[in-house]
Amino acid sequence: MSEIKGIDTKISNAVIFLDGARVTRKNIAEISLEPGVNIIKIGAISKFLDSDSVRVKGTGKGIKATLIDVEVNYIYKEVTGKKELDELQEKLKQLQKELNSLKEELQHFQWVKNNFSNVLNKFSAEFPKFFAAGETSLQGLKDMQTYSNETISNTQKKLFELAEKIENKNLEIEKVRREIQKFGGLAQKVEEYYDIVISIEAESAGTFDLNVTYQIRGAFWTPSYDVLISENETKINYRAEIVNKTLEDWIDINLEVSTATFKPVRIIEPQPWYIQERVYYPPAPRRDKEKGRERSEAVRELEKATEEELMDYEGMEIEEKKKEVEMKVEQAAFSESGFGVQIYKIKKKMDIKADGSKHPVLLQEIDVTSTRLFYWNSMDQQLIAQEKIKNGESTLLPGKCKCYVDGDFIGETNIKVISPGEEFKLGARRSYEMKVEKKLVKREVGKKGIIKGKLTNEYGYEIKINNYRKKESEITINDRIPHSRSPDIIVEPDEKHLDDYFKPIPDKFILSVATFELKLAPEQEFKIKYGYKVSYNKDITIDPPLP
Repeated sequence: MSEIKGIDTKISNAVIFLDGARVTRKNIAEISLEPGVNIIKIGAISKFLDSDSVRVKGTGKGIKATLIDVEVNYIYKEVTGKKELDELQEKLKQLQKELNSLKEELQHFQWVKNNFSNVLNKFSAEFPKFFAAGETSLQGLKDMQTYSNETISNTQKKLFELAEKIENKNLEIEKVRREIQKFGGLAQKVEEYYDIVISIEAESAGTFDLNVTYQIRGAFWTPSYDVLISENETKINYRAEIVNKTLEDWIDINLEVSTATFKPVRIIEPQPWYIQERVYYPPAPRRDKEKGRERSEAVRELEKATEEELMDYEGMEIEEKKKEVEMKVEQAAFSESGFGVQIYKIKKKMDIKADGSKHPVLLQEIDVTSTRLFYWNSMDQQLIAQEKIKNGESTLLPGKCKCYVDGDFIGETNIKVISPGEEFKLGARRSYEMKVEKKLVKREVGKKGIIKGKLTNEYGYEIKINNYRKKESEITINDRIPHSRSPDIIVEPDEKHLDDYFKPIPDKFILSVATFELKLAPEQEFKIKYGYKVSYNKDITIDPPLP
């Protein structure tokens, strides 16, 4: 068997996924191959390695070589971290094995001695019969006694030797234990790692370079965003916060960030959803306990079967048809696969230590188009500004988002998945760029109606909007009038007669909530005028009270 040759490697490339990573190791120094089979070992790979993912590629310099086999071996060791103590622990284990072996040998010779004694006693008891019948002689008895004495003597001697060895071995074990006790209560640790053993057959001597690629757990990244909003332009700084817990430091590596995941994708086929009338059964008569028990058990079984069937129909416990989709990664500075996986190749070398902390990396600075929108409602009468942003070509994954307007931090929020080209709203804050005022301009209370016993309250309002900006601006105005939930209280207008009460007519009027979508020219003033009537019986008290 060829001698195993250990080599030193370093991680040169890493692709970080949402829930794992794929790393590539390269040999630090050139590998010298001899003609024939060469066995190379890369040791101490992290325990988070996916052993089925190991792939090996190599390049020979002036030689032809063939990859024969790749073994991935899991190693488990108990260590204390102190060399002398670890050596004593190993010595103690070896002495214990030797002691157990001596004890087994002692038990064997004791069995031989006891068994031979039984045979000798039986022979002595049966000898007179055979001697009387002339089938043996006294010489046979003498020979048997001589043989038995020698055998018992040798066996006893061996037992004494083994007992002495066991005693000496116990003394050695006790001595090692005392040496271990001198180190105090150092706790043992467990070392877990993988060794990758590669067999290569070379046609001639020469040098060789190896690339070993594998997937590893314990690494992930989460998206984060800084949205920089201004009147003239809006930028999105798209960052990846990378966490490395793989137990392997990534120093001076080529880094790629991928939106792919290790998790398998499932296609679930919908099942029919049946509903039916539930059947109830009367309880069994108490007078016949045995029949009642049988009846109750039958009813319970039937009800259980019915419930299980309904649960299956609803898809809660049904066996799902699963289809795994293999993860693909496109190698490019920036690319997107057919099913939306994106790759960001970082231009400079990176250091990502396995310290469990977040390492922020800028993926993209995205220039987007945005429109400033304004909102006002009559409940709190505050003017709110917000940006309507149209995303660029990148998919924005769920993550934390910090918003800045004209360089000032206004808050942090979370965004959901935003597809390329999708519009979304962000950056809600109070604004003073426009002004909205609402006034009560008409109030007539307790007017007697045409119908006897009816009273009518009539109100009129004016909302004045001033655009102090130097550009056309969009604003949404939300106001409301009372909405009756009683047939004895009548509110006008209804949805069919808005033009008699509103100027202009609201774009939406749902449950008496009016919404106006307006576009105002620079420095324009605009007025909304509306009114309503509330008619009710004079003996009714309206709650809550009207203005």
